[in-house]
Amino acid sequence: KNKAGFTSFEALDDIVNELFTNWAKDGIMTGVETLEKVTENPTIDSDFGLLCAQLGVMLDRQDEYDLSLQLHQKAVDIFINVYGDVDHNVASAHHNVGRALFKTGDLDGALAHYRRVLAIDEELVGDDHEDTATSLSNVADVLKAQDNLEEAEKEMKRALNIRLKVKGDHPDTARSYSQIGLLYHHMEMYDEAVAEHQKALNICLKSLGENYPETATSYHNLAGALVQKKDYESALVNFEKALVIYENLFGEEHVKTKHTISWIDMVKEAIQDEEAAKES
Repeated sequence: KNKAGFTSFEALDDIVNELFTNWAKDGIMTGVETLEKVTENPTIDSDFGLLCAQLGVMLDRQDEYDLSLQLHQKAVDIFINVYGDVDHNVASAHHNVGRALFKTGDLDGALAHYRRVLAIDEELVGDDHEDTATSLSNVADVLKAQDNLEEAEKEMKRALNIRLKVKGDHPDTARSYSQIGLLYHHMEMYDEAVAEHQKALNICLKSLGENYPETATSYHNLAGALVQKKDYESALVNFEKALVIYENLFGEEHVKTKHTISWIDMVKEAIQDEEAAKES
């Protein structure tokens, strides 16, 4: 409160947002329950299933995963009843369940649903398709989180090979290289990480250009791996390139801009420490 005893505008805004969020999530769940009761056959109504899926995504955006999971699972059950086990709608619903479970830390559950999506994609569109590559990447992310790194690498490389075959030098291919680079970074294989991030950066520069978030992320990832190799001068160059892009796109107050500035400060300090050590 201010000196006059009134709540500040900032605090009032926070209160209003919290009230709106609570009202929205309660309203969503009540509305779904009411609609389910008045729908003649809700378990075979594809429109009701689609509504559950869409509202579940809205709750995901509010980080209300316990609630969203209820709606996403309803959508899975309805779509299976309507379309059968192998269908794009069913795959999408399984994906939503998997993503929400991943966010809540249920990695086994997330993996099971992502693997189901992968199986559907492989049956519907085959191995050489972006949908299959995306599902492989999602499976790999869960395997990495489970510290099953060899299996994660295998699935990431399968996704990469698909994208190289069907898309070539495309931003999605760059994302696969970045994913593998981050895995190698996690495994402390920094030479390999640098190589993968450089490939991602080269594709971003070729397919998107300099002033894109994906390009900035590639510069940033490459710099992070170079820091681990203690190649601070090269790391600084790449962090500074990322910073220019983030400032141009998002401004000085954006979290990515501030995060990159923090890295630049740390790298400059490391360079100074190296120089001081040489002089002593």
